[in-house]
Amino acid sequence: MKTLATLILILCFSMINSQDLKPFRVDGKGYWGIKDANGEVIVSPRYDFIQQYNKKVQFINGFAKVRISDKWGYIDQTGKEVIPVKYQSAYDFNDGLAAVKLNEMWGYIDKTGKEVIPIKYENAYPFVKGNALAAVQLNGKWGYIDKMGKVVIQLKYEKAEQFSEDLAIVQFNGKWGVINSSGVNVADQKYDYITSYVNEVAKIKLNGKWGYIDKQGKEIIEPVYDDISDFYEGLAAVSINGKWGFINAKGEIIIELIYDSASGFSQGQSLVTLGKEEFLINKEGKRIK
Repeated sequence: MKTLATLILILCFSMINSQDLKPFRVDGKGYWGIKDANGEVIVSPRYDFIQQYNKKVQFINGFAKVRISDKWGYIDQTGKEVIPVKYQSAYDFNDGLAAVKLNEMWGYIDKTGKEVIPIKYENAYPFVKGNALAAVQLNGKWGYIDKMGKVVIQLKYEKAEQFSEDLAIVQFNGKWGVINSSGVNVADQKYDYITSYVNEVAKIKLNGKWGYIDKQGKEIIEPVYDDISDFYEGLAAVSINGKWGFINAKGEIIIELIYDSASGFSQGQSLVTLGKEEFLINKEGKRIK
């Protein structure tokens, strides 16, 4: 009987756990509460904010963020507040950890609310699924830690972005470069600016001019342009002396730089302006009627 009762409880919990919970406010104003799929109130209105999407409570990896005044906490999929509303800021859970801010400092908690990486950092990014490292800041410098809190890449950078596909963009001595997850330079910190990678390529700025590097840090197109776009459908818009055209990934000019503005290609078309005219062109630079 005890086993049967336990199974019934588990089944009931699973049913509650799987149903769509809906946030609500009395007369559309005031505090937020939660109703179950049958319209029954399971959490009385008490929150200033409940994480939601498409009129439903939005659970990410089993938890939704809630806020009372300026403090944040988490509820589980039954609507129960499982991590107290006490944090100044909080990220979603990823890979079992969430970055939280308390007393002006950042650290990480697990799904029980236990502080597993000390709340001692001035800034911290969340751990993202697929990336074993997170960027943190201490004493004004950025570096990277693993999920045990061990410093894997020395905290020495002025700025640091999150890793994506084993690469991160960092700033050192005022210049930007790219490192891998071992902390090895892929692209030396020599650029005035580097954008995030889009379609396997990042934009670089050096001495006021723009170019591109690949994921091996190689300059595939030297920085010679006044302005550039990302690559879309194999072509990128580039500008010299206020005139725009298009190049391919080899740096070859495919469409001459004659336009006053040009958008990235989408479905084989780009919107350009020439003088007072605005019209579409195809990838051969021919006007589309």
